[in-house]
Amino acid sequence: MNNVKWPTKKLGEVTILNPKKSEVNSLPDDLLVSFIPMSAVDETTQTIKTHEWRKLSNVRKGYTYFKEGDILFAKITPCMENGKVAIAKNLKNGIGFGSTEFHVLRPSDKVLSEWIFYIVGSLAFREEAERHMTGTAGQQRVQIGFLENIKIPLPPLSEQKKIVEKIEKLFAKIDQAERLRAESLAASTALLPSALRQIFSRAKKGKLIKLGEVIKLQGGYAFKSHEYQKIGVPIVRIQNLQNESVDLSDAPCISLNPKKELQEYLLEENDILIAMSGATTGKIAIVKKKDLPALLNQRVGRFRVRDHSKISNNFLFWVVRIIQQKIFESAYGAAQPNISGKDIEKFQIPLPPLSEQKKIAAYLDTLSQKSSELQKLQQQTAADFSALRQSVLAQAFNQDL
Repeated sequence: MNNVKWPTKKLGEVTILNPKKSEVNSLPDDLLVSFIPMSAVDETTQTIKTHEWRKLSNVRKGYTYFKEGDILFAKITPCMENGKVAIAKNLKNGIGFGSTEFHVLRPSDKVLSEWIFYIVGSLAFREEAERHMTGTAGQQRVQIGFLENIKIPLPPLSEQKKIVEKIEKLFAKIDQAERLRAESLAASTALLPSALRQIFSRAKKGKLIKLGEVIKLQGGYAFKSHEYQKIGVPIVRIQNLQNESVDLSDAPCISLNPKKELQEYLLEENDILIAMSGATTGKIAIVKKKDLPALLNQRVGRFRVRDHSKISNNFLFWVVRIIQQKIFESAYGAAQPNISGKDIEKFQIPLPPLSEQKKIAAYLDTLSQKSSELQKLQQQTAADFSALRQSVLAQAFNQDL
């Protein structure tokens, strides 16, 4: 650790902010340059992920100018808070234009591009910038005055280089760990589908029947929107089927005493539901005790077992999971995705003995739970990697690295 306290300088004293387009006035109109829209800046890696090429004549007016080595800093919410910051690299002919929602910072000879980049890209800097945003909600921006006047640490160039090298070495190790974690996540995500295919491929060598022989696909009731109330029995619509569960947070309701003809549409615990039309045709959900009472809406189907001595409800769920691809293919043949109960009942499924069904379902239930736990752990680790990068930056600029 260096015990000599670094001097500070206003950012505007060591950078040129938003350099003038007049620098390219003498260049020919047909010169190809890079074009970088806001969407091209990756907020996770803080790099420019895609480049477009455009003629200079097409971008001279109405866009922000920058050149090789400049830092792009998103000034508008939520792009700034999300971390859309990048060094302009590998620009066509060394010149770029992009979104007017970028501020451009060009380092002087007193400071490295990477030093400025790591400072303005850090969470601490962006949080400070957020506190100084102005404008109406949804259109708040970081003003140039904030960037001009905020003070940053400025060690000698030689020390900047050493610290940037340390940051990049540590970030490379974090990147490597993150790649390994991503590979692990991909493997755990693929684990359950792979097991499903293997098990049902073996099962198909035995007895095959039409799904309709063991279940009836019941469609929901055509409720009228004028019957909806804020309090009462929730109506389960297609949009309430989320992540194989029922989400009633925005479900409309009807009277607490449903009409007699609606009794057959009251859902039960462990009912398996399926979306039968629209962009999410084929998605499924299991009804839990906490979801009840609830009613089945039109275009949401319910699998009703005809004889529980022939097929278990748990095994049926996994059967539906395995034929989902066929449901997708059948439903998406037309302009408006749609599938009928009769179409679903025609699909052939394996039907091993009930004892084997229970073993298969128990194994897949356990595997599904373990896979979900792994994915949650890995997603949490991704957040930890982000926090670790910010910790590295905080230590670097506090002279603790």
